[in-house]
Amino acid sequence: MVELWERQKGERDASYIYFDIYLRELKHTPKKLKDVIDYIESLPLHDSLRLYKNNLIEVPTIDQLKNFSKRWKWQERETAYINHLNQIDEEVRNQKYHDENNEHTDSFGQDLKDWDDLSKKLKESDYSLSTIVRLKLDIQKGKDIAYKNYRLGNGRSTNISESNDKVKVDAEVNYGGFDNLVKALDETRKQYRKQK
Repeated sequence: MVELWERQKGERDASYIYFDIYLRELKHTPKKLKDVIDYIESLPLHDSLRLYKNNLIEVPTIDQLKNFSKRWKWQERETAYINHLNQIDEEVRNQKYHDENNEHTDSFGQDLKDWDDLSKKLKESDYSLSTIVRLKLDIQKGKDIAYKNYRLGNGRSTNISESNDKVKVDAEVNYGGFDNLVKALDETRKQYRKQK
């Protein structure tokens, strides 16, 4: 299938060349048909014709350009071309984001492994109990940040929750806060029973 900005079936050489100049050579907006004429007049002269991309063309009149523009829907074709370029740019940006995101996700995964290694080394150490507890909490905080970054890198929420149409359960677990967790679960059960 021929794209709108490409040469259309039945479109004469001269008409398409004028459109190509209008589409690709005029960088400013808004574009005017007179600008096409000015551009063509600035091209090298060759036996009373102008040379454009290995084509010898006449300088058109404004009426000729109006007819070509109306018949071959230059503005509609230009819009399609701009949308096409924007789509290509968007695809390039998405691919770049995807590639960079994968790199970050891999590094977040490595961070999680590193935190696990630190935790193992801490268990094997001969620090005092209070130092081990404090360092363990620091490691857990670092691991929590790494895990949230890992989830974000994979397009996931940082809140880990399960939900359905009836109940949404959110729990924040503080290390050493087992009693708080039990209370939160009891509250959730009560709310769930009320909804039945």
